[in-house]
Amino acid sequence: MTNPHLPPQDPLVPPPASHEPPEGDEKTWGGPAFSHEPFLPPAPASAPESAPGGTTPPHARPSMERVFGEVRNQVTGASKREPYPWLAVAALGFTIVWLLWPEGSTIGFVRLKLWTIFVLTCALMLFVPMLKNILNLEDFRAWQISVAGAAGLGFTWVAFLLPFISTNQAFFGTFATVAAGLAAWTAPGKPA
Repeated sequence: MTNPHLPPQDPLVPPPASHEPPEGDEKTWGGPAFSHEPFLPPAPASAPESAPGGTTPPHARPSMERVFGEVRNQVTGASKREPYPWLAVAALGFTIVWLLWPEGSTIGFVRLKLWTIFVLTCALMLFVPMLKNILNLEDFRAWQISVAGAAGLGFTWVAFLLPFISTNQAFFGTFATVAAGLAAWTAPGKPA
């Protein structure tokens, strides 16, 4: 019997499966069992802390919000006995002023060209001891990275600022280098 409300069906294609038992065969029908309980999707499995091969999965990487929050907590918790966070912020601040200060017709980062990336990276390396928990680093390794950042700023001071020591850019660069050295000296993780 054909239904006038349904489109005609190709005789070579089998009819769609029905969830109703065939007529007269209700007891032996093996169709899918229906349940009145609601379907709940399985809970997602917790992701491993690190993927095979030692790499960190993307969702476990530190977010900028966590990084800035940790730096803010470290700076607000700093004291005169532990001035490292203030010194790191001062070094970064003086570095930025050095790079943006106009001296005659040139700005600091114009004179440095691609070395600007090196200088900014060195200044940011001073913050690694503050972020050692987020970056999963040991205290000594974090301290070594901050020392490398201070040494990099010292190198750029000698290479780029010492020949122009009478300029205002050299003045701010000198303060940045001194603050970086003191930050590395007072950073946690320094061997006794």
